[in-house]
Amino acid sequence: MTMTLVEELELNGIHVISANTDGIVIKLPRDKFDVYKEITDRWNEVNKMGADFEEYERLVSRDINNYFAIFEGGEDIEYKGALDPKQYLKDLKKGYDMPIVALAVFEYFAHNIPVMETLQKHTDILDFCKTQNVGRQFEVVYDKIENGKIVSVHSQRHVRFYVSTKGVIIQKENVNDHKRSKLASGLPVQILNSLDDVPIETRNINYKYYYDEAWKIINPIKLGISPTTKANSLKGTKSGKSLLKKYDKDYLILFDEEDY
Repeated sequence: MTMTLVEELELNGIHVISANTDGIVIKLPRDKFDVYKEITDRWNEVNKMGADFEEYERLVSRDINNYFAIFEGGEDIEYKGALDPKQYLKDLKKGYDMPIVALAVFEYFAHNIPVMETLQKHTDILDFCKTQNVGRQFEVVYDKIENGKIVSVHSQRHVRFYVSTKGVIIQKENVNDHKRSKLASGLPVQILNSLDDVPIETRNINYKYYYDEAWKIINPIKLGISPTTKANSLKGTKSGKSLLKKYDKDYLILFDEEDY
């Protein structure tokens, strides 16, 4: 039933941005509102549905599961997935993963604030933190120098940290064969399992890391390229990751500047 509605809207020049079983999102030219209303009213009557609609002031979406929407008037905001600074409260299975990145992305799109400005003005170190939980067959370890010798330190399995310019390289070590693999992309981190009151300007935060992570979300949205798209040698198409690398920050206008 939803697909019949999508088809009729598209055939009448009303572009459908996304759709699932809960509803659809459309880009509606204001001069086509009466057409939209006639189509949807008839669809409701034929299918015995009671669908209604809401207007967005702004919708920023990476895909159907990662977006934020500012409703008309600007007071109500709906967040989901990677663009939700509080996603860790809604889905505990995903863990705690540097909420500052989602906040910086939101401020960039909603208020045109540069990503680095949001990062450097933020004072809550917890929002820069990530958590890493490893299986029982692993231990979290890192090396440090004591009296000129390398000493391995074993941390707890559930570790909280932020990426820093000075710190330790944390790794997970298999308790059986003692093989190690680096965590946090092998970058230096500061472990913060216990919160302290160290001033944020002295924490040596690696702002470039968080800046790059924010742009990993911004770029696909602005370019309209999905990073999960696979290359197709038969069609001669490149993967989404290759295209994002090629067109990094090279933005085009995807829609005409009509009155929507």
